[in-house]
Amino acid sequence: MIPVFLLIFGIMGATLGFSEETIVFSAGFMNPFAVGIAQGIAELPTFSGMGLRVALFIVLWLITSAYIMRYAKKVKQDPTNSLVYSDIDKDDTTEAASFVEMKKGHSIVGLVFLIGMCAIAFGVVKYGWYIQEIGAIFMTTGINAGFAYGYSPSKIADLFVAGALPAVAMYVIQIIINFIIPSGSGQAAATMPIMVPLADAVGITRQTAVMAYQLGAGFMDSIMLTSGVLMAQLSISKIPYNKWVRYLGPLMMIWLLTGVVFLVFAYYKLYGPF
Repeated sequence: MIPVFLLIFGIMGATLGFSEETIVFSAGFMNPFAVGIAQGIAELPTFSGMGLRVALFIVLWLITSAYIMRYAKKVKQDPTNSLVYSDIDKDDTTEAASFVEMKKGHSIVGLVFLIGMCAIAFGVVKYGWYIQEIGAIFMTTGINAGFAYGYSPSKIADLFVAGALPAVAMYVIQIIINFIIPSGSGQAAATMPIMVPLADAVGITRQTAVMAYQLGAGFMDSIMLTSGVLMAQLSISKIPYNKWVRYLGPLMMIWLLTGVVFLVFAYYKLYGPF
């Protein structure tokens, strides 16, 4: 099941730009908030050169799946092999009754969500949709999902308002964090105007420059202390940062080497269209 869940989360990160799925955010082949902005600055067709990024996505997915399954097998054989074994609170258990049972309504909502994501993918590739159109599809999908689950219009409206409240807090946090580290789109806006003419000057295609930005900006998000998303996830999971670094370190080296291989290939292939 590990590869399946990684693939599901991976597609969300690679197409919708969900930054929680950091590794596929790095290899996003249709990420509007990283690849889309960087390619726009580089004056490249939106999501052009997708083939190589899809290949990179698949390779990183296979590597990460193998790495996690190998670790999980070691822990299953001997729980003391877990890097957080000594940090586990023996009384901190999750009752089976606390899990939500999968019902028919959930399946219908999942189908509505899938249709919405397919609509976004089609619109972006076929008609060049961007933030406004994607946002409209997100809202429409949310409303349709509410009706599909049997909610009344008032209930849907209440849930929309409730869902917006955490966004206000996130907005304040992002303002503070952005003084330290920019967002993916912000980093694209800050660095690509420099990287594009530099790539032209040294004979590297702009598409390769976009991939270099994408990999460099994404890989390190999974280990940087200043990543708000990472710190929140580690806090919720009760994983000390030093244990996380020990666990991720070998995989990070594999990711970085894989990125180098793909960048070298992109350079010699004249990864384009230009």
